[in-house]
Amino acid sequence: MRTAALILRNTGMASSRDDIRILRKFSTVYSEIYIIENRGKNAYPSKMVIKLCHTKTPSEVIAEFDALSRFNAKFDDGRIGVPKPLSVDPSSKAIVMEYADGISLKKLLLHLRSTRRGMALRVVELAAIALARFHRMSTEMIDKDLSVNSPFLANNLDLTRIEPLIDSCNINLKIKSFIDFSAWNILVERRSAERITLIDFPDNDSICTPHIDLARFKYSLDIVGLHPQFRFLGLRWWNPDDLQDRFLATYTNEMGVRANDGDRMLIRWFERQYFRKLLEVYDNGNSSIKYMLEGLYMKKSITSVLKNESEEVNTDESPAGD
Repeated sequence: MRTAALILRNTGMASSRDDIRILRKFSTVYSEIYIIENRGKNAYPSKMVIKLCHTKTPSEVIAEFDALSRFNAKFDDGRIGVPKPLSVDPSSKAIVMEYADGISLKKLLLHLRSTRRGMALRVVELAAIALARFHRMSTEMIDKDLSVNSPFLANNLDLTRIEPLIDSCNINLKIKSFIDFSAWNILVERRSAERITLIDFPDNDSICTPHIDLARFKYSLDIVGLHPQFRFLGLRWWNPDDLQDRFLATYTNEMGVRANDGDRMLIRWFERQYFRKLLEVYDNGNSSIKYMLEGLYMKKSITSVLKNESEEVNTDESPAGD
């Protein structure tokens, strides 16, 4: 309570602790989230979110807030949006946002009924349009060197190996990566699935090709597809490959290009790196109990996925563009 009230007072959004009621508090790997009710100043929403970015510097918190603000101002059209940014407190490494209701795409897929398969396809199409819009905010990076700084990939990732392959891709541009564009960071309107909200915006310190984000989304679908209820009960009314195909087709249509074999190979290469990093997390003796338990049933499946894919990208025989 004290932390939330202090942040709101620092940003001029509340006058006392009595104005604040915490509805829910939870932690993620990199942040602490407060969902609060503000019963103070009427100029602000009654329900807000405070995100404490523990692993970021004050300047990175400002960068995330700025990216959130730019996307909100430019692209919120009733179908695709972000939690409206309200204020930022760099000293506390906190961002205050309007609360966005909905369920994650991950949860939607876990509980999807056979009669609502079309809903998943609609959401995936909206997600692809949203990612294309985000990438269009930063396509000025053409002269920048590739530089990946993501907690979900190895620190020593050798990007020089993929540079020859990039030349053969049709999606041949550089962008600032969303970092974690995934099924758990996309909120879906509960009833009709006609609107999505992107959450967990990045601080934009990775410069790469779009394949890094396209692969992250594919990886998230495959991770959800490995959930125990699907592996052991077989009750899955959707196919990760079908959803990814729809996602990629919609994204490339929005970007005005057509994916070729080189693009698909590079997406697969990045996805393997995500899987390898996850195995490292599971094998880390300092992992939380949650990850240790997950690892008991996930490691075998992930190892199988990696074995079924080619271990190396053959840059000497990169496919020609379509």
